Amino acid sequence: MHSGDRNIEDVFASDDHGKKPVKLGEGDRLKFAQQILGGLFVVSLLVMGGYAFNPDNKAWAEIFELIKVGALPLVTLVIGFYFPSSNR
Repeated sequence: MHSGDRNIEDVFASDDHGKKPVKLGEGDRLKFAQQILGGLFVVSLLVMGGYAFNPDNKAWAEIFELIKVGALPLVTLVIGFYFPSSNR
C-alpha cells in the first residue's frame, strides 16, 4: 500500500470482524446534511449571481431554471429526511 492508503477494515472496525454494519450517529448525519445543503447553497448563489449579471445569456437562464426546478426541491427533500415530523 502507498503511504496515503488506508484499509477500510481498520477505519470501520467492529467487534464482529466486519459482520456488523457501520452505523452513523445523528451528529454525523446532521453534519452530512449540513454539507449537502451548504454545497447546494453555494452553487445556487453562483448561478443566481451569474444570471443576475447577465440575464440575456441563454446558458445562465437555462442553468437558473435547472436550479429553480431541480435543486430547491432537493433541499426540501433533504431537510424533510433529516428533520422528520414528530407525529409518528
